[in-house]
Amino acid sequence: MRLLLIPVTLALLGVARTTASTADVVKPTIAGVIAYRQGQAYERLFEDIDLGPGTCGIVLERARCSSDLELISALRGQDPTDALALKWFASGDFGLRVRNWNGMYVPDKAWTENPVFAWWYTAGVVSIAASLPQGGPLGDYLAHYTDELAEHSSAAPDNSAKWVPSGYTPIARAASLQANLEAIVPVAPYPEPSFADGTSAYAQLGVYVSTLQQLVDNPTALSRPESRAFAAAVFASYKERTQSSPTG
Repeated sequence: MRLLLIPVTLALLGVARTTASTADVVKPTIAGVIAYRQGQAYERLFEDIDLGPGTCGIVLERARCSSDLELISALRGQDPTDALALKWFASGDFGLRVRNWNGMYVPDKAWTENPVFAWWYTAGVVSIAASLPQGGPLGDYLAHYTDELAEHSSAAPDNSAKWVPSGYTPIARAASLQANLEAIVPVAPYPEPSFADGTSAYAQLGVYVSTLQQLVDNPTALSRPESRAFAAAVFASYKERTQSSPTG
């Protein structure tokens, strides 16, 4: 039974995390959090369109696919590819997949004119990308962002170079940054589970388990911190209900 794969998957996701000592006394500004969320939205869209295009076919993921696109569109301005992508996300029809979406990158000019925005936006990208399945060009991809953040450490929340430690691989540097960021901008599960009581709770849990099984089939989507938090919440509820059931 595929459901038996869930505990195994969660165990594999329980990777070691770097202690977030750098972030102990830092509180992000509202503008910083907004830029951080925008960077996260961009990274998810890049992954959903280029790396794991099946994500937006998952019913409970479609709303965020659309909201991420609307957020980036409002930030950089409308692009002709946006309408096509929104049509794809609304239906989840893989046949409508957009293969060449024009996203948004942080130009060198932004680091000069608005370095705080550029730092937080880039940090938002890394907060998602750092969890991508390892292999292939991931190290090079992360190195671009971690190098930028390290170079512009004066724009970091506490003007500290400690956010991106030196002397480690790009993947290790990104993981350290991700852990510190999660300490000051906590991860919320997505999809956001809401567990009801009574008999309807089992039908609801069935939807969540089905969603989780689709995420398990999509390593890119499952790698995200919020997807892991969702998986943990669903598994905890499943375990609680099956253990309390007379037939569990």
